[in-house]
Amino acid sequence: MQLQNTFYVIKSRLKKWIAVKSHQPLYTDEQMLLFEKLRPGDIVYARMPLADIMTHSIPQGHQNRPYLIVEKNAYSLIAYPSSHKVPENMNSINCFVMKKEIYHHYHRENGMQLNVKDSYFDLSAYHELPIENLIAYSTRLMMHDLQEVGRKLMIAKNNGTDVKLLDVELSIQEGDVCSIQGALWYVYRSYHRTLYVLPVYKQQLSKEMMRLDIKDEACYLNLSSCKQLNNVQGFPVIWTCNRSMIALIDNKKKALRHQLAQTRSRYKKTNPVRYKMLYPMGQQFYFQFNNTVIIYLYNIRDRAYGIYLDEFQEGILKIHGLDDFEYMRKGEMTDMMQLNKIKKAFVRSHKDTHQVLGRILNKENQLKESSFISEYH
Repeated sequence: MQLQNTFYVIKSRLKKWIAVKSHQPLYTDEQMLLFEKLRPGDIVYARMPLADIMTHSIPQGHQNRPYLIVEKNAYSLIAYPSSHKVPENMNSINCFVMKKEIYHHYHRENGMQLNVKDSYFDLSAYHELPIENLIAYSTRLMMHDLQEVGRKLMIAKNNGTDVKLLDVELSIQEGDVCSIQGALWYVYRSYHRTLYVLPVYKQQLSKEMMRLDIKDEACYLNLSSCKQLNNVQGFPVIWTCNRSMIALIDNKKKALRHQLAQTRSRYKKTNPVRYKMLYPMGQQFYFQFNNTVIIYLYNIRDRAYGIYLDEFQEGILKIHGLDDFEYMRKGEMTDMMQLNKIKKAFVRSHKDTHQVLGRILNKENQLKESSFISEYH
């Protein structure tokens, strides 16, 4: 087999030398016509480059195979080879599988043939195919497969692999970096056509910003600023992060969210929610359709809160949100002694969820103390 390959290489090089001396092209008119029609995303059936045949000792009958074109030069194609055998170094990034169930037929030198096996395209190393190696147009990948290959190649480049990228518009997914109106945004979450994005800067504006390398250039991700974009379509994806980087960003974002929640919790304890009074505390109301007595306590923003008197008398300590005052009629004021009893009961039982009644009691006690001091001093 090695002898046959050596003979083939000698014969090919001699043919090339004669063509150069006679100023004749190495390719036929049919090969040139085929080359002119091919474009990135097409699969072409071609003869392997001489270096590959010698290096891997490829036997006769296996030296022709399909190639996925990703780039077209003046007199050659940049393409990735395929095989019916699973590559030894196969992983989710460096291999694309062309399923026989989807691509039923393909073209070879003998015309249309039935595809009976899956084809595995090795995306870890590209090849340069001269025009004289072209045999026949095979097929073209569907758009979603082109996007999958484009994404795999971009991730491989992000991991430092020497690859040639496929010029195809990628669908936006989590982990992508998009260019939107001249600014860079990292896609943190994606739901249908709604994106939640984080801004990416070329400079580190604060120590909290996370470094994110894009095309071998250091950029910085602001984890604390999130923006929602609706009806998203047509934004160019200029980079995509690998799984480990996506997981790292997610973990840092969760840690920051937890830290902010703790900060808000401490703030709430030291800065309780503001309340206001639309009615005097203790004002009673009745529903128009029954005689249930409601005692008004306070307002937080535009919502009123109070208790049901019958619940309190039964020992049930529960503050209700009161939404529909238009269905109530105003009654009398609650007795001051009973109102103080209500306030103290809620404070002692820790049922005063807004901490309003406790603050009111503290203020009342401070006023009593100050009036006592002013009276005797």
